[in-house]
Amino acid sequence: MVGADIAEVFEEVGAKFYIEGTDKYEYLDYGMNTQVSNPFIREHMIEGTLPYNTEIQPGDILRLDAQEIRYLVVNYIPEIFENEIVSISTTLYKCNVYGKFYEEVSQEFGAHLPVRERISRLVSWQLADESYVVFTSALRGNTSEMLGTQDFGDIITKHNIIYLPSSIDVKPKQRFYIDENEYYTVGNVEKRRFNNVAVVALTEDTRHNNYSSLPVGSL
Repeated sequence: MVGADIAEVFEEVGAKFYIEGTDKYEYLDYGMNTQVSNPFIREHMIEGTLPYNTEIQPGDILRLDAQEIRYLVVNYIPEIFENEIVSISTTLYKCNVYGKFYEEVSQEFGAHLPVRERISRLVSWQLADESYVVFTSALRGNTSEMLGTQDFGDIITKHNIIYLPSSIDVKPKQRFYIDENEYYTVGNVEKRRFNNVAVVALTEDTRHNNYSSLPVGSL
């Protein structure tokens, strides 16, 4: 079986990657993207090959053991030979930010409180989810201009875009928080452009800064 023969080589020549959030690891053969004239692609993209029997899936975040760098698995294309999958061709984006997603919630005070407080309510931000993400500003155009026939590496983005696993609980109007000096309003969330990878537009957030220590749903 060709796939099995190729898989045996990965441990010898590949780089060791852990699947984020687990103790599982695999070996991946990777190299720089060929479109080296584009600064974003040169800095943030690598092309890789996985064995046919890999447990890695699109939307996974991988940690490069040698450098503690994390990558998001974006495209994932089986390579076929004699009607069998022999390897997986993939493109990975380097995660350059760890951020948290907050939801705006309000708590109405109960009837047991003094009358002057009964009509009051507390509005705050509560943690919904968090993740490593790929954060980038504009290259040219916007994501809606990407054509189905366009080369995957020829990315078109609009100002302030993040790429992250679609399993992360991200919704419009949430706050994406990096630190106390950098946070954004979540705009359009595209979860069907890539397999298991969401593309999220961000804008400046000028709303209140009242954070709750309780998770979403605890009020």
